[in-house]
Amino acid sequence: MVKEKTTTIKLFKVLKYLWLVFSFIIIIWKGVIPGSKKVNTDFNNYYTASKLVLEGKSIHKFYNNDWFYKQAQNLGIKSGAKFSPFPPITAYAYIPLTIWKPLTAKRIWLLINIFILIIVPFRIRKISDWSLNKSILFLSLFTIPLASSLYQGQLYLIIGFILLETIRQIYTKKKKFPIGSVIGVAASLKYIPILFLGYIIRSQKKTTILLSAFLAIIIPSLFIYWKDNQAYSSFFQHFQSHIQGNLPGQGKYAINFQSIDSLLNNLFIYGSIKNPFPIINASILKPIIKYSLFAGIVSFLFLLFKKNKFQTTPLFVSICIIGIFIMLPASASYHFFLLLFPLLNIFMWLKNLNSKKTIGIVAIIVLTTFSLQAHHIPNFEKFPTINLLLHYPRFWGLLCLFLVLSLHYNNYLSKNYG
Repeated sequence: MVKEKTTTIKLFKVLKYLWLVFSFIIIIWKGVIPGSKKVNTDFNNYYTASKLVLEGKSIHKFYNNDWFYKQAQNLGIKSGAKFSPFPPITAYAYIPLTIWKPLTAKRIWLLINIFILIIVPFRIRKISDWSLNKSILFLSLFTIPLASSLYQGQLYLIIGFILLETIRQIYTKKKKFPIGSVIGVAASLKYIPILFLGYIIRSQKKTTILLSAFLAIIIPSLFIYWKDNQAYSSFFQHFQSHIQGNLPGQGKYAINFQSIDSLLNNLFIYGSIKNPFPIINASILKPIIKYSLFAGIVSFLFLLFKKNKFQTTPLFVSICIIGIFIMLPASASYHFFLLLFPLLNIFMWLKNLNSKKTIGIVAIIVLTTFSLQAHHIPNFEKFPTINLLLHYPRFWGLLCLFLVLSLHYNNYLSKNYG
């Protein structure tokens, strides 16, 4: 019996190291190598915008996709670029990189991101008190988001790291970062970080943090409005379309964005070109199902909140953020690196409970959700409804993750509060 247990432990260690080697290879093969060779990625969007800002172009023009595409080509970016639906402040994000040609600038950005990536496991170890080995193993759950962010030249790796460093200080005595300002700037660039203000609710300095976050959002916005008073009207016009699942330049049926909006559009909304044969041609079903799902998530969260005697804990906030991710109008693999701190918080809680089985289940769900893409799934043309549903693994994975965590948290509260 002891010998079998020892053999199992050794096998697990071998599999663990094989997985880490595989993860490393994927990040290099899918992220670093193509990221250093190609400029036909998201990097073009940020780089072009920053270049045009320095040339004195009005930001409101950036939301004209055809115009922006041509401007990118004029800058030597043959594959073009697209700015919508980024907030106007994003146009300033890559200004320091514009002194170099696009490919050189992207390589420099790639090196900065690789440096951050090397640091992250050590910061995870510091926060969690895990071994470096376990910290790297946790980070490997983000293999595909990391590879995607490196390849695309995205902001998400750095924003996720900054949020990790910032939020952890709320729970320590040493506070070096201006927490509110950092969250405000991050939210100005990518929306989702505003949710991280939920972690400061129990902080004694929450009023100061909220005020500094608000100022970090409003002051740059006023500056941009002063420079171009049409920038925000153009942005909100595109953003309104974006939050309804109709992405400028991609339309409302794009399966790659894995959203509830895209799924329901394909199921119920007729489109003469892109969706001539919906499963059921009944557009009224979309808002009914979408808002019912939203109401269900909110209700479940409220029940957990009530069961915990209306106390907001870091764990509860982390589960809330995952719930909100389910309802995003569009998602890409690199978005998931913003879940670095929420998931670290969740795994630390599960580790403290010594819930090895639940840790394994949650890890598998997370890895599958972050890694499985729609194009990995074969087509079942004889069963169109099932085929469509199967091609939304990211959406179903997030929903499954939310339900598993919520149920486990509910059981935990039941045991502790009766």
